[in-house]
Amino acid sequence: MSELDSARLLDEGDDGDARLLSALRADPTVEFLDTWDAQSAALRRLGPTLDPELLDERARFAHYPWRRIVVKVLGPRSFRRLRLDRNRNLITSEEQDRLGRLRIGVVGLSSGHVIAHTLAMQGVCGELRLADFDELELSNLNRVPGSVFDLGLNKTSVAARRIAELDPYLTVRTVPAGVTAEDVNGFLEGLDVVVEECDSLDVKALVRAEARARGLPVVMATSDRGMVDVERFDLEPDRPLFHGMLGDLDPATLAGLSGPEKVPYVMRLIEVGGLTARAAASLLEVGHTLSTWPQLAGDVTLGAGAVVEAVRRIGLGEPLSSGRVSLDVGALFDHMRAPTPPPAEERWETTEPEDQPDDLVESVVAAAVRAPSGGNVQPWTIVAGPDAVTVRLAPEYTTTIDVGLRGSAVAVGAAVYNARVAAAAGGAVGRVDYAESPEAPWLQAKIDLVEGVDDDRAGLYPAVLERETNRNHGNGAELPDAVRAELVAAAEA
Repeated sequence: MSELDSARLLDEGDDGDARLLSALRADPTVEFLDTWDAQSAALRRLGPTLDPELLDERARFAHYPWRRIVVKVLGPRSFRRLRLDRNRNLITSEEQDRLGRLRIGVVGLSSGHVIAHTLAMQGVCGELRLADFDELELSNLNRVPGSVFDLGLNKTSVAARRIAELDPYLTVRTVPAGVTAEDVNGFLEGLDVVVEECDSLDVKALVRAEARARGLPVVMATSDRGMVDVERFDLEPDRPLFHGMLGDLDPATLAGLSGPEKVPYVMRLIEVGGLTARAAASLLEVGHTLSTWPQLAGDVTLGAGAVVEAVRRIGLGEPLSSGRVSLDVGALFDHMRAPTPPPAEERWETTEPEDQPDDLVESVVAAAVRAPSGGNVQPWTIVAGPDAVTVRLAPEYTTTIDVGLRGSAVAVGAAVYNARVAAAAGGAVGRVDYAESPEAPWLQAKIDLVEGVDDDRAGLYPAVLERETNRNHGNGAELPDAVRAELVAAAEA
């Protein structure tokens, strides 16, 4: 397997690397790019507090010979931490580490190029193996994200170089001769998942047969109606190839068939009745008015996202069965609907401090809606009674980062706390009962307002009324000692 299309990583702390860097700097045809200071500053802005060893990790220099450029980058751990930071909390840190150990093989680098690059971007692999015998042609550029500078290069080289420019630390191995019966075992050795995107029917069957023998799951995306195919040979070692759609198939027999003889197999495999009208009509034109099967960049990109989700589930052990699913965007657009706004009567408008109501219940409600929440979405409904206020979690107001409605539950707690502060300021004690009810099977809190004294909470009422949303970035300066002492005292109270 070739590694000629990967970046060479150089460490100035290594004598040999230092000499090579000196030679590269002396070469007037080699350009050096240095944005390390900006990368390091961005790393230090991340939260929560980072491991000092991560912050102090030595820089590396990535040499890209095909560009004649050397780029100064963060060290391997800090580079990955910063590059994938925006994946959180959609992928947790522990999940990212597990996915980063996956070894994935991609056979066929037209549609497979986009899939491999998306796997790399999302950090859902630690090693990629890319196989394709073909060279990039101009007609490939309607869906392969290469450029005219790449024409004539082997497709594995085009993909590997693009991934290296995204992440020089990711291991990418290329097989420019493609997968054959002689080397398929070497290609599959040690893999966790196989993504099959080649055009050859006999290679499709060969890869599946050998993957089944090794207990490897196979994932494939087509470019029509967003169909994604999953064969969980890791869970079903006796599962028939292609879900049994081609019968008891011997892959070796397909290699000896002529093009016309393969047509019946292809027709059964792709389920012609499920194709769009244009795709089905195109089958009849291939070899006549069409040189090959048509594909669109949008469909290829859609399939890449679906394959990455399948790989993510396999890698994390989440439920994913064998079978097929269609993500038919065209059909979904035929059923476009307008979103339903929340009922006005279930939303409370924030009352400005100077307009605070005199009624106890109204003041408690006004304080509750001032509570902070993720995205400032106020994920609750509030019901007021004569001597009680109920705050109910409203799942319809959740946000993408609200994993398992945990953030909404915290927001409900904040609203309840504000309500109790307002009750104390009005000469009452807010007794809280957290429960679920049959008519509202979500977290809810009932605050009973009874006469009593709670001076500590009452003293916080002015601060509740001054609450505001501040989205300004901090300047990174250390907190004054007095402020730090107050925060510590508040946390210990």
